[in-house]
Formats: sequence, C-alpha cells, structure tokens
Amino acid sequence: MRPPGFEPGSSAWQARQPEPRPGVGRPQLTPVQNKELRELGADFYVFLTYVPRFGERSVRTFENRFVIVPVADLEKLVAGKSSGKKGVYSFYLSFDGERVTETRDGKADYSEYLDRWGLIKKALF
Repeated sequence: MRPPGFEPGSSAWQARQPEPRPGVGRPQLTPVQNKELRELGADFYVFLTYVPRFGERSVRTFENRFVIVPVADLEKLVAGKSSGKKGVYSFYLSFDGERVTETRDGKADYSEYLDRWGLIKKALF
C-alpha cells in the first residue's frame, strides 16, 4: 500500500523506470529466415530497431536505429549461429551509444554497420 498522497496521478508519485539491460533499452529480437539470405538476391540486410527514450515518468519517444549489413558479411556472421528446426536465425541487437552488440548464440560486434548508409550509396553509384 502506498502512503497517502502517493497515488498514481499525484504530483508526488513517480513511475519506476524498468532497469535497462546493458546498453540502451532491451535487446530487440529480429528473426531472419535462412533462405532469405540466399534467395532474395538482396545486397544488404537492414535491421530497423526502435530504442526507447525515457522521459520523467515513462517512455517519451522511440529513436530509430539502422544496422545496415551487406548480405555477404551477414552470411559470415551467421556461420556460427543456430537457425533451429525452422531455419530462422534470431538476432538480439543491443545499443550502447554507437556500439551495437548482437547477443544471441554468443556475442558479435555489429558497430561497424550502424547507420552505414554510405555502403548502399557506394553500391548504387
């Protein structure tokens, strides 16, 4: 039971923010089917994530973060990952400033691929 005057909505009440895991916010699960890497014929795989930004009492907004990985590099990065019975790789991307860590099936550093729009521009021109 809360003391009088500390009910939700009162000026004295503060919502508890969830304890973040290492990095900003919680790692986000992104599934990628094994066949997608080889059959789509794409040159890049773009992970779009939404990283929560907390205000005084709750999530204020979300920041879009893009991790742009050439498919050839992604195939090398998934070589040690398990795709399970359904042939789906799972990625947990965690952000800490400009550092991006993938933590599913071991740790891998994806920082060099954060906001790398220049890779796509270079491939087009």
